[in-house]
Amino acid sequence: MEVMKVSGSDILSLEGVNDRLWVGSRNGMITVFDTIPRPWTLTNSWNAHPGLPVNKLAMDVWGLKEGKRRLCVASVGRDEKVGLWDGLLAADWMDKELLKHESKFSTFRELKVLIVSWNCDSAKPDSLTGNKDNVNFLHNVLTSLDDEGGPDIIAFGLQEVIDLESRKMVAKNVILGGPNTTKKSKGLHISSAVASSSTSTGDDHVLLGLSEKVTGAYKRWYDALVLAVRLAMPPECPYSVIHTESLVGLFSCIFVRHSERGALKDLAITTVKRGMGGRYGNKGGIISRFVIEDSSLCFINCHLAAGQHALRSRNADVAGMLEEKMLFPATMEQQAFVGGGDGSMVLDHETVFVNGDMNYRIDQRRDAIVAAVKAGDHETMHAHDQLLKEIKYNRGCRFRTFSEGLLTFPPTYKYDRRSNEYDTSEKRRAPAWCDRVLWKAGKGRVEQLQYRRWEVDVSDHRPISAAFKVTVKSVRQEVRHMVKQEVEFMWAEEEAKIVQRLEEYYRRMLVVS
Repeated sequence: MEVMKVSGSDILSLEGVNDRLWVGSRNGMITVFDTIPRPWTLTNSWNAHPGLPVNKLAMDVWGLKEGKRRLCVASVGRDEKVGLWDGLLAADWMDKELLKHESKFSTFRELKVLIVSWNCDSAKPDSLTGNKDNVNFLHNVLTSLDDEGGPDIIAFGLQEVIDLESRKMVAKNVILGGPNTTKKSKGLHISSAVASSSTSTGDDHVLLGLSEKVTGAYKRWYDALVLAVRLAMPPECPYSVIHTESLVGLFSCIFVRHSERGALKDLAITTVKRGMGGRYGNKGGIISRFVIEDSSLCFINCHLAAGQHALRSRNADVAGMLEEKMLFPATMEQQAFVGGGDGSMVLDHETVFVNGDMNYRIDQRRDAIVAAVKAGDHETMHAHDQLLKEIKYNRGCRFRTFSEGLLTFPPTYKYDRRSNEYDTSEKRRAPAWCDRVLWKAGKGRVEQLQYRRWEVDVSDHRPISAAFKVTVKSVRQEVRHMVKQEVEFMWAEEEAKIVQRLEEYYRRMLVVS
């Protein structure tokens, strides 16, 4: 009747349990789907048999009989070990119910987040010369929230810090940036190193596994960003660098206001390669996360597949990053995550920001796009923007649950360097909104303050920035414990109703059979 892509790993077992479909995969994960909406909604996912195939899933119907009154699901892994799971997903139900009563046991406050994204096309910081827009770019973007009191979190995401078309550079990254260090341990090493650093240090950002020449390109940008933050912000509110990481042209650097450092925990950073079937990092993402008080934030700086017609590859890159299993170590801060997650996957986090050169194009002729830009008519181009169309019409697009501010600025790609003219080379590429910032969060948790581009002409892309108010919570554990007890009583009543309904259903099935 229809084909539905639900997993990047081979599916070895399926079982219908209550009103959900349980899926066992070759990578050891069990994933649960609500099959009513289109595309199906992933409601739960956990590592049932780490690294080993889930060969079989089976539901114990007889457990519904009087005296037992439970719904148990068994999984069998390649190691022939059996896992037993709650088929009613009681913990998930109680988590959702607790969320409804969150205001009873939580206090809330707002943080200001500034995200700066730029494909710098291998431009160096010292190339920001020639006009005031170039010279003042970093200062202007950092002070763009002056009226709002300045940002609490600043996330810089750069793409193409090195020349991705240089064969010599590519060879050095493939050979020297190989899998000597696992992505998880590498990310954690860097996180722990920079978590205690301040913006006055310059040697705590060493990027592992890269040649000295390549490291120098990232180091120059790191030093420039640190200096810019120090000069732009008043001395009474210093910032700390908490994350810095690179991936073949990608570079992420995240600052947090020094006064917020005491509220941070569970810092982690990792990379996902998407180029050459996941073997090369010329395309992919840097994914960082931390918990502040009792809320989790995740930042993704990405560079997706290029080309006017590489739409499926871009969608696959997005899905690959959002669905990657066990990106981060599981954490005990369960109340900081959503959907019953443990923080090991991107969508476990309360608030997720994605920025970068996403390479989605405009499906119109170049002349028509240029004419619309000159007329200031951006709205007519929205109907032809590939990303907006995918979100609206493609049921399988993983960005469907994300939000984006209105595109009120001209397309940011592709310019002649040191010019305000779109590509005049032989290729005459059509302008596009390649550079984007999207977010996913609970209702009312994120408010966008600005979404704009900056007129820096040293690259073929214009940089963009987005600013947000993000609500974070602090949980009063004693009050939460009392509310949880009330929810557990509510679940006992709900469980009895579900079990009775299921028992009646399976009795009818036995009679029919």
